[in-house]
Amino acid sequence: MQNYCNIVKNKLNMLIRNMEKNVSDFVVDPKRDFVRKSELPFSKTMRFILGMGSQTLGKEIMEFYDFDTKMVSVSAIVQRRAKILPIAF
Repeated sequence: MQNYCNIVKNKLNMLIRNMEKNVSDFVVDPKRDFVRKSELPFSKTMRFILGMGSQTLGKEIMEFYDFDTKMVSVSAIVQRRAKILPIAF
């Protein structure tokens, strides 16, 4: 069972990396969204959103960043999510 879970996770990560190569197909404004280097690139944003559980957004961020002081704010996640088209999911 664990092997199958790893296969599915690896496939999902591969799909997200491929999406990031063509990020303009999945964002609201292809000329502006996810073009600069940032702490929260497209792939990390997607992995975060898809991996979220049922806790508050703040708690989910803390867990995702392992309580690191360099974690992003709740507002940053909300703003990044708004830039991704529903088709990406």
